[in-house]
Amino acid sequence: MKRAVLWLLLVLAAGAEPHSVTFRVWPPGTRVTMANSARSEGFLGLSGVPVPLDEATIPAGTITLSFEYPGYKKESRDVKGRLLLGSAVWPPEDQPEVRLLAGSSTVAARDFAREHPVFLAVFVLLGVGLAGAEWMRRTSHGRALRLARLAEDEAIQKAATLEASLDPSLAVSLNGYRILRELGKGGMAIVYEVERAGEATPLALKLLHREISENPDALKRVRREVRVWRELIHPGIVPLLDFGEINGRYYFVMDKITGDTLQRRLRQGRVRPAEAIRFMDAMLDAVAYAHGRGVIHRDIKPDNIMLREDGRLQVLDFGISRSVDQQTMITLGDSVLGTPAYMAPERFSGQNDFASDQYALGLIFYELFTGVYPMGEDQDIGVLLGKQFNYTPPRMSAVDARIPVELDNLVMRMLEKDPVQRFPSVEEARQALHGALGKKGRAVLV
Repeated sequence: MKRAVLWLLLVLAAGAEPHSVTFRVWPPGTRVTMANSARSEGFLGLSGVPVPLDEATIPAGTITLSFEYPGYKKESRDVKGRLLLGSAVWPPEDQPEVRLLAGSSTVAARDFAREHPVFLAVFVLLGVGLAGAEWMRRTSHGRALRLARLAEDEAIQKAATLEASLDPSLAVSLNGYRILRELGKGGMAIVYEVERAGEATPLALKLLHREISENPDALKRVRREVRVWRELIHPGIVPLLDFGEINGRYYFVMDKITGDTLQRRLRQGRVRPAEAIRFMDAMLDAVAYAHGRGVIHRDIKPDNIMLREDGRLQVLDFGISRSVDQQTMITLGDSVLGTPAYMAPERFSGQNDFASDQYALGLIFYELFTGVYPMGEDQDIGVLLGKQFNYTPPRMSAVDARIPVELDNLVMRMLEKDPVQRFPSVEEARQALHGALGKKGRAVLV
């Protein structure tokens, strides 16, 4: 009786202020859901970060918490709801944390290495010793090969800097493609304007950085995705024309698009509603087409959306972004990681599926219609991480009252933190858009 009274006083003292609980569940980022006799299972948040809870979400009686993480066995625990609402962490510090059991020997071995660094150090030292012996054997040949490749890289960069299109004698040729100038560079590749021998049509050649080209695992994925990318024939997707290797570096050849990125367009000012509707439908159509063929983009952002001078919208880098895994991308810089500003919450814990692309599209659509990035102006990675997990932006209609409720509901559903609460597919989101337009008509947004 006394404990119930104490709990009631705590709740009254807290008033309407939200209460946060950090779930001590290993590994961090474990998905936490709740179920009780009166409710169906509902998503609460991820372990390791504060999760806001209140009386409307958590009943006082017994509830069942479930914990899931890819590669681990699901666990469940029964707990009194009032204990969660009166605690800052669960399980309490004086109790052991919940640890999910590894679902395979590979995961178990990885966990063992993390928890027993001494053993890992011994294996690393053995590996270093063996690698050192092999390195000594190949030193002279490796040095010569590296010098040749560096010379080739420098020649390519020099030719692009001097704009060889003005002086053919300065041009460097890559497997029949003559480099004219550099168009841009990022953490994964450098993009050049090129032309094929005997043809005057300009093309874009994306030359992967050597760090990626020399990564066997990344290359295996690149080759697999190239086969899929070649089959993506859609007016909203930039097609792959050629793929090859030169001097140890791999390249992709695509049409050179005359136009601008959606990112630059957004910086010029707010997009007209009718134009935003057209952009939205085109993006949904292209991504739904790719998803229907089993391809996840994983790096959808305004910089990867091209607005052509002929009025068409096209999505870039299908196949490339999915081929380089998160660990590889981290070593190459944030620009390749898949811009955190447009990453779904589940992606920070290593989960990637079609719903993650849908969340990224929702962020873009919000900005298209309101002129405001939904997660705020602070682009610090720590701030973005917290907001992607726990912050729900105001409804679009609160920013601009002219936005119809049907369109508002559509975009806000795409931005649900729990992937299960989003549309079952991007195609269904597109059908919902058509339904919203049918109810209000395009004239409402003009």
